Amino acid sequence: MIQVSTSPASAKLKNRLVLFFNLAEYITMFFKHKNNGANARERSLWGDLISLGMVFPIAIVLGWYLGQWIGGMFGYPVPGRLIGLAWGILTGFWELFKVAKKLDKYDASNSGDSGDSDNSDKSGDAGDSPDSNSNSNSNSDFGGAS
Repeated sequence: MIQVSTSPASAKLKNRLVLFFNLAEYITMFFKHKNNGANARERSLWGDLISLGMVFPIAIVLGWYLGQWIGGMFGYPVPGRLIGLAWGILTGFWELFKVAKKLDKYDASNSGDSGDSDNSDKSGDAGDSPDSNSNSNSNSDFGGAS
């Protein structure tokens, strides 16, 4: 049988290793993925929305300075600045458009799952006229008489 020495140096090393691995476990628990009821697609959309707050100012400032630099190379820094500014603004709005398209696609894919839409009671056998739809709050939403 092999006897392991329990010298003070080995006990100190053992304590440090235990502390290190406990600390590593706490750090990994902190950064571990927590699912709070949101699916991956929804979290991705939140990330896109949050990034819009950074894309607009970065695109505008970058467009301004790149336009000034490129315009200065051709001897026209002021028009280059304005063209770069317009490019930055358009880039920011293009990113907004892309995120809005993603949100529309997400809403369209989830609209059938909710079941609380106003058109959920259409069965097709009630007739084709709009008056035959028995939606109780169709006029009250717009302040009309019900």
